[in-house]
Amino acid sequence: MAEVPIRYGVPIKLVHHATHHSLHSHPHALGSGTHQQEVTGFGSRDDNDWWIVKGPDGNGPWNCPIGTPVLNHQIIRLEHLATGKNLHSSPGVHSPSSHQQEICAFGEHGVGDVNDNWRLEVEGQPPNTPWFGNHHIRLIHVQSNHSLHSHHGHKIRDQQEITGYDRRDENDFWTVERIA
Repeated sequence: MAEVPIRYGVPIKLVHHATHHSLHSHPHALGSGTHQQEVTGFGSRDDNDWWIVKGPDGNGPWNCPIGTPVLNHQIIRLEHLATGKNLHSSPGVHSPSSHQQEICAFGEHGVGDVNDNWRLEVEGQPPNTPWFGNHHIRLIHVQSNHSLHSHHGHKIRDQQEITGYDRRDENDFWTVERIA
């Protein structure tokens, strides 16, 4: 991916740096925990990998002007393009596989709650600098301080569990594979 700034309102595909699985969701509910829409790491690619970058919950669905560059350390939401649900985590709700914090998709038409807020951390960049697609990033869940994390261990072939992790390691890094 070339050095292209990521902008609010633009769909992106995020890929886990270590495993190359995409951040993926589909209209299937989790079998336990919150029973919300499942989010996985997917080894193939399809239209369920697109997420729209939006501003934080609390001031309406478009509280950052569309087309404005996203800056390091800003609070963002990711809305799943196909289903209109936001990347979400609830502190204290655990994944049945790893017992780390559950990650799911929640809300309707991009409207959710404060558990949809993630702090963008661009690796090696100072705060308030633009997020470029070729940079490694971490997404930190604002309410719990858990990182968006992926690792092997999912009941479905070619998919990985996505969780919130209370420490930081190499399984927290993501990059942008495509920009719409």
